[in-house]
Amino acid sequence: MVELNEQARVQELERATLAEEKKQHAGTVEEDKVAHQSWMRDRDATLSELHGLQRENAKIGDYSKSVTEWISKCRNAEREKKDAQNGYNGLQCIIANLEKELNDSRHAVQDLEKEFKDSRHAVQDLERENADLWLWMRSLDACCDVEIATNKFVSARTAAFQHMSGRERRDFCVARYEELYPGRGDDLDCQMKAFTYTRNRIYHDGGIRDVSHEEFQRNGNDIRKKLAHLGA
Repeated sequence: MVELNEQARVQELERATLAEEKKQHAGTVEEDKVAHQSWMRDRDATLSELHGLQRENAKIGDYSKSVTEWISKCRNAEREKKDAQNGYNGLQCIIANLEKELNDSRHAVQDLEKEFKDSRHAVQDLERENADLWLWMRSLDACCDVEIATNKFVSARTAAFQHMSGRERRDFCVARYEELYPGRGDDLDCQMKAFTYTRNRIYHDGGIRDVSHEEFQRNGNDIRKKLAHLGA
């Protein structure tokens, strides 16, 4: 009887222990279930967050690509700007050189115009000198012709020719003309004096432009004709 009681007590204790273990196990299972559910929620939240991060990362990748492209465009634009600036600077240098060449050309043209003007003045001076020389030569021919005619007329009529002055030879001609044409000797005298006066103005006073060379030529021709008539 004692043994039965002891067995019953042991069994009862075992049952109590088993019940306690079951109870504890049930609690542990419940806790594990709750913990597992919590872990699953955390996992889902983490996965959702990870997926969100992946989507954001993809967006960031797109943004990064856009930013990279934009940076590349900016750099290209900067290079183009730099190239354009270099081209503009080069063009400015070309323009400056062309402006300098233009100014130099203008100065050269001005110098050429001055040289042309000076040359034209020189040509005009030469033309005047040539005209004066031509008049001087014609006048010299007229003087020589009159002097030759006078000397020829006087030398043929007096042995004192070599010792006579120019005025004495002129007076000799006037006297002979007066003898042949009474009352007209003064005409020849006036002509010869006027001729001599004009000759002196041309050759001694530098008045080659201040006299009438046509009148001088006519006067010389008249004197020679009158002397020729006297000698005829």
